[in-house]
Amino acid sequence: MNKRWRGRFVKAGVVVILALILAAVSFFAAPPKTSVALPAKPVVELSRSVALPPGTETVDMFAAVDRGDLAVRLMPEKDQQARLEVENRTDRPLTVAVPATIGGRFILAGMGAGAAGPGRPQAICAAVPSGGGLFGIPPEKVGFLRTKTACLDESKPEPHPGMIYEVCRIEELTEQSAVQKLCVILGARQTDPQAVQAAVWHLNCDLSWRRLAARLRTLGGPHGTQRFFTPGQIEEGKHLAEVAMR
Repeated sequence: MNKRWRGRFVKAGVVVILALILAAVSFFAAPPKTSVALPAKPVVELSRSVALPPGTETVDMFAAVDRGDLAVRLMPEKDQQARLEVENRTDRPLTVAVPATIGGRFILAGMGAGAAGPGRPQAICAAVPSGGGLFGIPPEKVGFLRTKTACLDESKPEPHPGMIYEVCRIEELTEQSAVQKLCVILGARQTDPQAVQAAVWHLNCDLSWRRLAARLRTLGGPHGTQRFFTPGQIEEGKHLAEVAMR
């Protein structure tokens, strides 16, 4: 190969290497593609007693999300409990009207989430403590509430800690008014969440009470399996389903 062609190959090789370096830098520097950004601001517990300046704007949670003023997500923590995080993306304090019940769609398995099994995890409904209400959030902070949850589809893998769920209106996940009522009932302190779960699967998934009573859960290791619902939870679930259908 003469010097002229050797020089051309060297130049081409340098160009290719530079292009690969730039592509790698762009890939690793790019933020993850998700409609709900991870919190990067101070986190405070949401409270109705947070003192905000007089005249603070009151916003509907979903309307503020649509405008980009808020980012909201559900983070499962353990069986039938999730952390609702509301991020104030503005430079002003906001009073947020949080509904009594909301829906959650799985969007991301974060670090430590583990394997969810085959298929996408379930959609969930979450009950906000004390039936929702008005909560103050200082500017550029993330407020959180712990909620009770119920899964809407018995046939899909269950949520795990570390996963992220996008928040939506419960009507977007189920059109059954009785199931929507059950999600509100879930927020009552005296209600057994497992009984509500049985009622939700009975109505939303058309599962018989006999099948629900026979459903097993794997405990892992040498512990084998156990009934998912106790006989008492099945009986209470029947009662709650009847109440919700009235």
